[in-house]
Parts: sequence; structure tokens; C-alpha cells
Amino acid sequence: MGLTAPEQFRSLYQAQIADQSVATSDSGTVTLLSGKSKHTLYVQRVVADITTSAVATWTVQDSASTPVVMAHLGPSPGRGQFVLADYGPQGRAITEGKDLNLSIGTAGMAGNLHVDAYRRQTATAVPGDL
Repeated sequence: MGLTAPEQFRSLYQAQIADQSVATSDSGTVTLLSGKSKHTLYVQRVVADITTSAVATWTVQDSASTPVVMAHLGPSPGRGQFVLADYGPQGRAITEGKDLNLSIGTAGMAGNLHVDAYRRQTATAVPGDL
């Protein structure tokens, strides 16, 4: 059995997978995937599995001063699994060289977040950049 289209992109470039558990006491910003100079992360899919629903928000975005928002989970979504974003095999780019973060609006919601992505070089690099 062959690779799916998203798996083909992740095997051709540098596969980036994030699995983050979030407790009810967590808040603030968590780095899901680290950026790399002269490289861009392409997010393919974001899935949340909520175990404790609350009036809180989760936002998946890059670390740029004006963040590129990739996915958002609003308050009180209920329990269960939610596909927050599916950008297909090619994915959607975040700002070059930036991290992919999870911004937790307020404490209270708990669950797991999964991100499928890949990283590829998007600017000319010298040996020291690699």
C-alpha cells in the first residue's frame, strides 16, 4: 500500500509532527514546532481531542509579530474530536523561520492537540544554515 498524498509531502521534505497534551491548569503559549532560519513550516492538518470542555479558547498560530492563524477552537466546544483545519497535502505556510505555537486563552479546557506538517527550505542557505 502506498503513501497518502500528505505522507508523500512529509517524506519528500522534513516531516514535522506535534502532539501536545493540555491540562485544565495550562494557559499561555506553548511551542508546538520550532522554526528554522530560511525554512517554512507547512501545516497540513490540526486535530483537537477535547476531554474537558470549558469557556476557553485554543489558537494555533505562528510566532510572527502579526501571527498567521492556522486553526482556532472557540469556547465550550464540548467533548470529542474536532478537525480544526485540513489544508490538504500541500498544506498552508506559516511565516518563514517562525515557530508554530498553541495559544491557550485561559485555563480550563483539557485534551490533546495533533498537528501534521512538513518543513522545507524556502530561501537560499549557506552551509552554516543547514
